[in-house]
Amino acid sequence: MVIELNNRERSLAWTMANKRAEYGTANDWNEQDDPKRKYQTILYVGLLGEIAFCKKANLYPEIGDEDMGRGHDGVLPDGRTFDVKTVAPDRRLVVHKKKPGKEYADIFILMHCDMETGDVWFVGWLEQEKVITQAALDYGATMMRNPGYTVDVEYLHREMP
Repeated sequence: MVIELNNRERSLAWTMANKRAEYGTANDWNEQDDPKRKYQTILYVGLLGEIAFCKKANLYPEIGDEDMGRGHDGVLPDGRTFDVKTVAPDRRLVVHKKKPGKEYADIFILMHCDMETGDVWFVGWLEQEKVITQAALDYGATMMRNPGYTVDVEYLHREMP
């Protein structure tokens, strides 16, 4: 089911993507081989997913540029941290291999985003320990230059966490 985002939410996502792209590029976090614009688009899609998930879960999105790099996107009412991963339809959940000093979220949430229409929908979620212990480490899985753990959609919990 598509989660409707209004123009204000989309505008907020684009503004924050621009701020994050500037911050990330200045701090050498832009791991793209392409220029800032592609990095900003990737961040925009991710923010659309974060905002859509929070809207569906009735949570306030924690999307400030000061929130970058902390390892999670928010906290559920039960205290578990979550990290939203947003990709094109028919793609798997991909979690980058943890960098030294960075913590993983308790759960990973997969959202799909249709780049043609901008539609976003919830796909499923999985606990961090299952991603790390049961997923394959795939060195070609991510659009960035580092490896990621991949999980096929069929292994995700389909209900909201």
